[in-house]
Amino acid sequence: MTRSGWSRREFTALSAATVGALLTGRSGRGVEEAAMTDRYEFLVGNVEAEYRIPTLVRFTDTSGFDTLAALDTEFRTHPEEPVAHAGFTPGQAETVAGANTTEQLEYAPGSNPFWPLGDYEAGVFPDPGDSVGFVALEEAVAGLEHLAAEHPDRLRVETVGTGHGHRNRYTGEQDPQPVWVAELTENVEAAEGRETVAFVASVHGDERAGVEASLRFVEDVLTGARPGVADRLSERRLVFICPNPDGWVADERLYEDPVDPPDFHRFNGADRDLNREQPSPGWIRPNRLPGEPRGANLVDDAPGPDEDVPDQVAEAVPETLSLVERLRSYDDVAYLVDLHGMYGHTNAVLAIETGGGTPADRADSDLLTRAIRARVQADVGPLANWSDAFEAAAADSAEQVGDPENCEPELLCEQPVELFGSGTGLDTIQYTVSGGLAGWAGAPERLGGLGATPLTLEVVFSNSLRQGDGAAVHARYRRVPGACLRGRLCGDGRPRGRRGRRHRRDGWPFDRLPRRGRPSPAGERPPARRGRGHAGRRWGNGRAGRRDDRRRVRTEAVRFDTRNRQPPARRGRCRGDCRCPTGDTHTHRGVTGGGQPGHRGDTVRYCGNRRRGYSGAGRGYGPDGTDRARPRPR
Repeated sequence: MTRSGWSRREFTALSAATVGALLTGRSGRGVEEAAMTDRYEFLVGNVEAEYRIPTLVRFTDTSGFDTLAALDTEFRTHPEEPVAHAGFTPGQAETVAGANTTEQLEYAPGSNPFWPLGDYEAGVFPDPGDSVGFVALEEAVAGLEHLAAEHPDRLRVETVGTGHGHRNRYTGEQDPQPVWVAELTENVEAAEGRETVAFVASVHGDERAGVEASLRFVEDVLTGARPGVADRLSERRLVFICPNPDGWVADERLYEDPVDPPDFHRFNGADRDLNREQPSPGWIRPNRLPGEPRGANLVDDAPGPDEDVPDQVAEAVPETLSLVERLRSYDDVAYLVDLHGMYGHTNAVLAIETGGGTPADRADSDLLTRAIRARVQADVGPLANWSDAFEAAAADSAEQVGDPENCEPELLCEQPVELFGSGTGLDTIQYTVSGGLAGWAGAPERLGGLGATPLTLEVVFSNSLRQGDGAAVHARYRRVPGACLRGRLCGDGRPRGRRGRRHRRDGWPFDRLPRRGRPSPAGERPPARRGRGHAGRRWGNGRAGRRDDRRRVRTEAVRFDTRNRQPPARRGRCRGDCRCPTGDTHTHRGVTGGGQPGHRGDTVRYCGNRRRGYSGAGRGYGPDGTDRARPRPR
């Protein structure tokens, strides 16, 4: 995700179709201007000289616009009042503050230049082409509250918790921001019992498509721009939740940010990836802090997160606790759509299914994917219409990684060749996660999930590659031949040019599997197990036996999500005649992304792992809905 014209315009329209470091101090200047608000004065004295502060400036009369015309900056004027919006450097701000006609300068980030006035005659969240930037958190909350006041029978907006928060440099204190939920339905006070469709917007704060699209979608429905959706609100309740306000505000110079220059942040204020902290069934990595930390209190005994939540969890991931608590409060969450953004990719929009469950679950997921595919194709139109925008976004990504002439591999700068793609995580982006939203939402309620049909949607070029990180990321990715990985990540999301250590969900490195009974890194002793090895392993009980071909010793079982029935991914995989970095490969023909019972898919080559085993991409089920033993690798 970038600051180019593509970021503010084209990518939001595309995503809407799927839903429908510490700064260089300048405080020694001692700026004191009566025309500036206190917060604005702080920014003028504490940002770098080239940074442009989003500013709402009020004049005594329209002659004040002449002051702006003499500056080297773009500005917008209010049609009825002597008010303008512009991006001022500190020097320009001082010039404008000293003008006789200037009344006040205030900080005004966001997409709608005049939202601080409370004037929404031209709309609350403007079209991306008319926006001056990304929607700000303050702007979003104010806009949603305005829409709820205008349509109280169809929209309810509530704060269900707060994020961990960043330190506010202006106040000098921790500043947790609200986690808000917007419920959209007919007669919202009498919506109990209706089928609920939940949208999780931008759980990763640097993937802006989810929030940008969701806010405009809500406004469109309420103002009559989407009558087909409005007609269905008497039967369904649409719930929109933004669980990462910390990542949202991290680009503002008011907050401390470990990234230089500041930008939207993937993680929350405690540096936690909130899409790894959900209470999914099964084993997880020991460094995770799931929203159901003890895994036993599956029935809430009081409103809000339970009092027995460990302090570490409550302090580090309060957003996850709030999200889990709220979504569990609904009677019937039929669908959950998790809205994300990615770098370059061969698909403009990517639907990622969990890839497990019963045949009925897979059928529901497939029907949802097909419906979204048809809608995207109808609303977005031919891919060729977006070629100029994709070229501009790819060029901007190349600039961010510091190598505009040779951006490799295609992972970062690859332009789409297809409008819509779908598959499991291993089929599409070549890795899976533990503690993800989709895995938790798809788990049955008896295991603490929602029993919903989950789907993750990714939108191309809706992720940031900050210059400071981009060059390092680019250098690491170039160790892996792009022709081999086809622009995608290896198993744990970190491409490797040499063999390295990876860990399973129980904390054990894959390249050092323990013998039975040896203590684990967490100090626990793996349970002794009985059962067959790889060729005849049992899948129905949530365990998978594994054999190390080189040492010929049987290892302990790997516990995995009993809903998804997928052991953790081991390595990125290659199709066709690609060359893997280490030359350490094996090939087998087995069940792959087709997902049909007994279907034998393409030949798959796994890089960097000679052990027999499956990455979980394939699925095979017997007539009774239980897992079949998978074929032995050839």
